[in-house]
Parts: sequence; C-alpha cells; structure tokens
Amino acid sequence: LKAYAMQVVTDLWGDVPYSDAFKGDQGNFTPRYDSQRDIYLDLVKQLKTANDLLSAAPTATDNLGEGDYIYHGDVSKWRKFCNSLLLRVYIRMSGSAAEQALAKQGIEQVLGDAAKFPVFQDASDNAEFNYLDTPNEQNPIYNSYASNAIDVPSKLLTDMLKDKNDPRLSVYADSAADKTLADRFSGLQNGAASVPTKTKLPAIGKLFVKSATAPALLLTYEEVLFISAEAANNGWSTGITAKQAYDNAITASMNRMGASIGSYLSNPKVDLNSVADKAHAIAEQKWIALYFQGCEAFSEVRRTGWPVLKEAPASIFPGLGVPVRFPYPANESATNAANLAQVTGGIQYGMFGKKMWWAK
Repeated sequence: LKAYAMQVVTDLWGDVPYSDAFKGDQGNFTPRYDSQRDIYLDLVKQLKTANDLLSAAPTATDNLGEGDYIYHGDVSKWRKFCNSLLLRVYIRMSGSAAEQALAKQGIEQVLGDAAKFPVFQDASDNAEFNYLDTPNEQNPIYNSYASNAIDVPSKLLTDMLKDKNDPRLSVYADSAADKTLADRFSGLQNGAASVPTKTKLPAIGKLFVKSATAPALLLTYEEVLFISAEAANNGWSTGITAKQAYDNAITASMNRMGASIGSYLSNPKVDLNSVADKAHAIAEQKWIALYFQGCEAFSEVRRTGWPVLKEAPASIFPGLGVPVRFPYPANESATNAANLAQVTGGIQYGMFGKKMWWAK
C-alpha cells in the first residue's frame, strides 16, 4: 500500500520527498526531494521485494489483522495486487523513452512467469476499499453528493460514449431531468464559461454516488488487461494478443458496470482490427474504464496523450493549456522552502509547464 500511495503522490506532483520522508520521529521535518525517476526505480525494487515476502507467507490466509478491509487477510490476493501494481508502474515508466527497454523487460518478466509473478485473473481479485453503511464509515462521495449534488459528467466523456454507442453511458450518467431535451445525456464542457440549469444536464450515475458502501477502486482486472493489450500492441511478449486482451478488458469493464456488451466489440469504432490507430483505441478505452478513478485517469491522459484534452474556455490561465500537474501544497513553501525550491524550476502557476518524467 505504501508503494501504491507513493506512486499516486509522485504521479500528481512529480519530484517529492521519498527516501528522506517518513522520518518525523527522527526529527526530520524538512525532507529533501527525490526525482520522479529515482522514486519509480525504487518502487520497482520495493514491489519485487514485497512479492518475495508474500510468496513466503506461511498460509494463504495470514494473520493480517481486522484492519485488512481490502482482502481480509488473503495473502494470495495481496500478492496478485503487488504484481499487478508492478505492471502499472512499468507501463507508466514506458512513457519515458529512456526507460522503454526496462519497462518492456519488466512487463515481459511479470507476464511470462505466472508462478513467480501472479497477477489479477478476474474481477474477484480487484483491489478495492469497501466502505460500511454506518456513520463516518460511508463512501465520502456518497455523503458529499447527497448534500451538494453539483457534479455532472463531462461532455468529453458523454460525447465519446454516444459516438461509440457505448452501453456504459446509462450507467455512468442518469438522464437530465428536463424531458423536453432532444439529448438528455449531453454532459457539461469542462471549464465551461456558462453552466446550463442543472435540470438540463445529466447526473452522475447512481452506481457511483447513491450507494454508501460503494467501494473505492485501487486497481482492477480490466486495467491489467489494458496494460497487456498496450504491451502486446508494442510488440512485447505478453502471452496474449493485443486484441484478446483489449476485448477481455472491455468485457470486464462492462461486467463490472452491469452493462450488456451486445455487439459493441464489433463496432468499427471499437474493433481493434478496424480502427486506424490501435494505440489510440486502447488508450481511450482504458480511460473510459477508469471512470471514477480520477488520479489514474489523469495520469494516463498525460502519459498517452489520449483522449485529447483542450484548455477550459473559462480558464483563468489563458494560453497555458491543460494542467499537467498538481500544485505543491502551500505548507511546503512555509516549512520546507529550501528543498522545494530545488524542484520547482519550469513550473508555471503551480499546474503548468514542467511535465511528469513519464509524460508526453
């Protein structure tokens, strides 16, 4: 979980305290920053070590304590999560041209040795944090949406789903309340200069905001399949064709959403044998499947360049395009300014300019 959390952190901010972090008990409150590349290389090392340790666990269900809300003490599933996360780390590293050989070697090693590196095999392996329907233990999105339902699906997403006649549209969104509209599933443009009356906009689908116990997804079976599809499309050895992995990934996403896939995979705008750009199709379908996994979707857009995002019409930073990072927290400037200053060169207004090490 530390590796998972630190990957999310470095994917949002880039260079962050890592090797010098977590030492407050030693009196170090001004940790130096590590480069994103060095963090990623160590994440590989840490995950491989974790896999070795988990493989030596005495039983399939170890005494991990009542605090294991993810796999309830099932060590075999923690090991699959570990190696599936390693695939995510490697595919992100492949965004750096200098690390593509290492990423290829790593992915081929993991996918080529199921005994040593078991990964997710079906949806039952998904890493998800399950909430409880009791006060202070409910899904925070459920609570925030119930009290202030202002979020709506983006037009980019709804247009993409409609263009492909995607069955997930009615799962991702609930139709607009205004029944006089010709299109009740047209989302809101990101950063729109003006916002229509809410009755004219679709709502977030009930599956995501109407359940107090809706799980928070960390990593899913379909993501592992999309990684396999991309790797196979790159010509890497994965034990599965790009089309097989791609079709299986979309099917897994549909199943998780409770959507009927029908003839979707034969749609010329979806079929991997029909589309003009296979890498583009894989990236967009992965992005669609990452709905409500915002950090991962944001990272994948920046790594692959798909779907293409445009500057918000009402941006207060006109001409700077789409944000490429999160701004460093203000308290870092106040308490760790000297170390922060070493890594902020090239960053504009906190969110623009200097990209992630692995980004396009």
